Amino acid sequence: MKKRLKILLTPIIILIVIAMVISIMVGYFGFISDNVELDSRRHLEDVYGLVSRSFSSFIDTNWEILDSCNDYIDLATKNDRDPDDTIEQFVSGKKAACGFSGFYFLDTDRNYMTPDGDEGQFGLDQSWDEMIENKKPIMASEKIGSDSFTVFAVSANPGDYRGFRYEAIAISYTNTEIAEALNSDAFEGEDTSGEAKCFIARQDGSILNSTFVGGGTYKDFFLYLRGALNAADIDAEKQDEIIAQIRKEQSDMLSSSADEDKTGYLQTPLKDDRNIHCIIYIPIGYEDYFLFSIVPQSTVSKGFLSAQQATLRVMLIIFSIVGVIVIAFLVARLIGQSRKNRAELRYRERMFDVLSNTVDDIFIMLNPETQGVDYLSPNMERLL
Repeated sequence: MKKRLKILLTPIIILIVIAMVISIMVGYFGFISDNVELDSRRHLEDVYGLVSRSFSSFIDTNWEILDSCNDYIDLATKNDRDPDDTIEQFVSGKKAACGFSGFYFLDTDRNYMTPDGDEGQFGLDQSWDEMIENKKPIMASEKIGSDSFTVFAVSANPGDYRGFRYEAIAISYTNTEIAEALNSDAFEGEDTSGEAKCFIARQDGSILNSTFVGGGTYKDFFLYLRGALNAADIDAEKQDEIIAQIRKEQSDMLSSSADEDKTGYLQTPLKDDRNIHCIIYIPIGYEDYFLFSIVPQSTVSKGFLSAQQATLRVMLIIFSIVGVIVIAFLVARLIGQSRKNRAELRYRERMFDVLSNTVDDIFIMLNPETQGVDYLSPNMERLL
């Protein structure tokens, strides 16, 4: 009975070991999967927190550039007999050193003149009057010819440049240059279909700049988001809920103290493929402007999933080796036990032969089915 029990226990133990290995691997996979979203958010916060701070620093740098230009122009106007040429040379050198695309003198009607003498007019927005009256710098998106630019403008002491009366100065960057300031190489090498999209937009959604091809056709971030949600067959009520959540968190972030967490985050299906996308929004520290970024979750989590898969492969190899060793041990034990049982059986058969040859009794074994003799003790001849 005990031997049979041992024989039955061997495959049971093997099955238990296999079940334990599978259970551990499934549990680990579930643990990793549960943490992918958290890891994705932390990764996005790190990446775009850095982008936001970099862009905020970029804005501050432009105010410093304009302040230094103002100071130099004032000095040149007061001290040089021919300040226009001096100013033109200074602006040319500043442009080469700082990398902006254009420099402009502006009058109160938003007409401009470049140091080369080109003229035109900016649209700007309602903040123009505030800049002229309250000396407040402005940042706005403008069309110059067929190209889109981001313009930084500050008020200046009234002056005259080549006969053009100005009360403000401005510098501009192409949208491509702004996009380069926003782009992060954190997802470099990913498939272009998973490209991250960045927007600089005000709290109301009006877009200053974006980083993707075709982004210039959108003027409102929330309008773009509604279109992407609608393409994913998200109903209007859910769209309103998502946008309301973003707007509320924006208000909370703008009203919170400097040391509080200022990062908004959510996940939702977007576009025709309905893939899950991560949306992150961070105030950039200038007025009510926010950095918005939309990234496919597969792009964000690809690194984590690769690490997870590599870890799973290692675990699979380890558990497979352990499983093979355990199974081999149990099989070897089973084979050894079988050999031992056969040896004991042969020993008992020999003992029975010895016993049957030394006693004065005859042993006969009959088969009830065939009515034949299966065994006849060898001492029969001796006794008969």
